[in-house]
Order: sequence, then structure tokens, then C-alpha cells
Amino acid sequence: MSLNQLLEYTFADIKKKQLGVTDLFPTFHDRVRQVAAKGGVRLKERLPNIWHFKVASAQSDDKETGKKYDVYIQFNNIYPLIKKWAANTDIWKKDGSGVDHRKLADAIFSEVDMETSCSCPATLFWGPDYIRTQRLAQYGDQEERPPRIRNPREKGILCKHGDLVFDVLPAYKSTFAKHLMQFYKKAIETVEKQIRDGDVPPEYPSTPIEPIGPKPKRPSRGGRRKAPPVSPKPAAKTKKEPTGSEPGGSRSATGKASSSAEEPATIKNGSATKKAG
Repeated sequence: MSLNQLLEYTFADIKKKQLGVTDLFPTFHDRVRQVAAKGGVRLKERLPNIWHFKVASAQSDDKETGKKYDVYIQFNNIYPLIKKWAANTDIWKKDGSGVDHRKLADAIFSEVDMETSCSCPATLFWGPDYIRTQRLAQYGDQEERPPRIRNPREKGILCKHGDLVFDVLPAYKSTFAKHLMQFYKKAIETVEKQIRDGDVPPEYPSTPIEPIGPKPKRPSRGGRRKAPPVSPKPAAKTKKEPTGSEPGGSRSATGKASSSAEEPATIKNGSATKKAG
């Protein structure tokens, strides 16, 4: 297994890493509940390998018109997982007509590599952007500067908006099953046919497909976080060389228009529940 495979993060990996956030903010989950109370989460748009959520700000005065942040989740390796699980007849329907799409969605959801980001300032200034970048779990602009002052122990991996999205994400598994049939139906049917014919399933790319969708916005408050101060050290005078560009880049995020969906989900009594759309 390569280093990249070891570092790519699944849903369970992200939730596990997030557990340490209360060491940094003991009242973190109270803040997440405030976000839920102000309007919660809405799945705004679905693209083949990217979901775009709108999440309320905890400071919003109005649930409908208040400020909202953009949270993105990119699913990186759906094709290889379709090949793996659609070929497994244990998740096929009892009549042998093909895969049970809900079981397929459950299997892929538990193993798919995810990248995520949020447009709020906290995800940059408190370190989640950097922490995710180090684990190949950062969608969009990468951040190479560690939060040495605000979060030197690198606790957590999500801001409160991202945390709320990952809290309610399992409630969208039926949507994920529909998503697979909408965008990956041909791939699923190809594997099913190969199994029926007794052939080896076709090879699908093992590398992530290129992201298709909008690039997340950087927070506008004061631009990028400045690098932490460094204690001056005596050094011989040398001619200054022009510096290069800041580390970190952005991934291509352009493509065709997609289907859109608005499926709200909120936290009620400490658990994730979906509202009727």
C-alpha cells in the first residue's frame, strides 16, 4: 500500500480525527448545535464526484436569509469501488437481477476517500485547511502553513460547519444510492453484465477522477493568514533574492452543469434528522 493510500481519508477517518477538537474548544459541540439551530445544513448541488452544501452561520439572525457558508465534499475513488462491490454477488438482489443499490451505496460510502472544505474563515485560521492538506483530505486550495499559534497540536480536522455536515451525512445515504444510479449507472451495469457472463469485470481507473465543480471560495476577511512571527537570529548580510509564490495551489474545478438538489438536514435532540424536502 502506497503512502498516499495510507493518508487518504474516509468518512470514519475524518470522524475519528475530529474527536480531538474538544481538546482545543471544550464547548465546540455547543457551537455546532448553534449552527443547527440557525438553519442547519442544505444539500444545494450534486455533481458526479462533488456535493455542495450550504450551512448556516451561528451568527445568522434569520434562518432563510442569514449568512451561509459553502461546504464541499469530493468523492475520489468511486469507479474502483463500483468495480469491487458491484462484482460482489453478496450485495445483489435475491432474484439475481443485479446489485441492490442501497447495499452498494452503503458499501461504497464506508470506503470512499473524501476531501472536504468550508468557506468560513475559521477553517483556514484555526488549522483545519492545513490538517486536511497533510492528510490528502483538503478539497480545493491546499494550505501548507501550520497553525503554530492558534492550534499547534493540530486538534480536529473540521470547522463547526463541516462538523455539522459530517454529522448529518449518513442521513443522505438514500440520496447517495440515487446519486450512483444517476451518474454511474453505466459503470454499474457493465460490471453486472460481466458477472452474469462469467467474465472478469472491466478495469476502472484506480486514481481519483478529476474534480468537476466550483472551487471553494477563500475567506475575504483580511486575505490569507500571515505566517507566525519568528525570533530574529543574527546572520551575515546577504543580497535578498526575490521570493516565489506562496505554497499551496488549487485544483481544477470546472465542468458541466449538474443536477441540483435541496435536501435539508438538521440536528434535533443531539442526533441527525432530515426534514421533508
